[in-house]
Amino acid sequence: MIVKLQETAGRPAGLTATRFSFDTLPAGVRATWTELAGDHFMSEPAWLEHAWRLKHLAEPGVTANGWRGTLVTDDSGIVCGVVPWFLEKKQGLRKLRLAGSGQVCSDYVQLPARPGMELEIAETVSRELLGNPAAGSSGYAVDLVEIEGHETDLPQWNRFFGSMTAAGWRRITTSLEGSWRTTLPSTWQEYDAQLHKSRRRKARRAIKLAEQGEVTHRAFETAGEISEVWPEFVRLHQMRRNQLGQPGCFSDPAFETFLKTASMELASRNRAWLSMVSQQGSPLAFLLMFDSPTTSYMYQSGIDVSRLQLAPGHLINALTIRHAIGRGKKFFDLLRGDEPYKSGWMAERIPLARTRLFAPTFRGRAMHAACSLRNRCQNWRERFRNDRGPVEQHEGGDED
Repeated sequence: MIVKLQETAGRPAGLTATRFSFDTLPAGVRATWTELAGDHFMSEPAWLEHAWRLKHLAEPGVTANGWRGTLVTDDSGIVCGVVPWFLEKKQGLRKLRLAGSGQVCSDYVQLPARPGMELEIAETVSRELLGNPAAGSSGYAVDLVEIEGHETDLPQWNRFFGSMTAAGWRRITTSLEGSWRTTLPSTWQEYDAQLHKSRRRKARRAIKLAEQGEVTHRAFETAGEISEVWPEFVRLHQMRRNQLGQPGCFSDPAFETFLKTASMELASRNRAWLSMVSQQGSPLAFLLMFDSPTTSYMYQSGIDVSRLQLAPGHLINALTIRHAIGRGKKFFDLLRGDEPYKSGWMAERIPLARTRLFAPTFRGRAMHAACSLRNRCQNWRERFRNDRGPVEQHEGGDED
């Protein structure tokens, strides 16, 4: 389907939205898409393609013909935006989601766009959705559009949501656990000086143990190196999760296939690495890291719970942050999860949210009413509940 924008005051004319699939992606578009993703690896096709093929297709209600990516081009054919959607069908409900959406796949979800065109791309994509009624009584191809893991104040999403609600769609936005990002100075000494006293003491102990040779830090940066130590990384991750009474991400074979495949492709472009601390050749802790031009992202961890007396969480975090500073990174991002230890590493919280948009149909209105009632009931229950159980996701460095 093709949707052409008309001339509008303050917005360039001539943007066109067309459908695509990974199998029919025009030559050269994949590289452009990677460029449009900017500073976030989770918006790149190297991540999202594998999330779609290996993770989402294993989910109930998702089929291969549910893919419906949107490619936005200008009058000269230059790609200005790429949006990968997929359709999930459950119990008669048709939900449109972004590839990669969900707790373990993506934070900071965005509509990849050329710099300066973020709002235009949001407008074009919303019009493509609104201009695609389905055959049948509902009048719309989907009952619900769900965006999970978006920043709460991102202008691009505000434009998209505003365009949809102006057309009669109803919106519910729910706060999620935040992401946490540390701004890095140019040297470890500057960073060390910023830490609070108790965390500084632990960080200095980690550096001292490494400098004295009592522990060893190593970054595995090639796909071959990562593949070689991957089983140990998985083992320590599962060991820690099982100790906490959780199944661990790698108990899901589809998730492990997705994560390993995506990691190997990103590592082939110097965008993924495993950080490891070991003692006498035996691994103490791992962090799975992903890089963008300015940022190192801490995605997932594993620690040897039989040696917690060595504080492996503090060791791996301190030595990995020092390594990121040495790589010239400006930010160290601990991603989603409000674990208390993150603020101790000078990270600041970035609010994230989930937004659901309900179609202006009988089914959409009914779903909106039901979700609104459920949210009110949950809010009421939380008044009388002081504690919530943790939900596993990509955890980053697990402090001990």
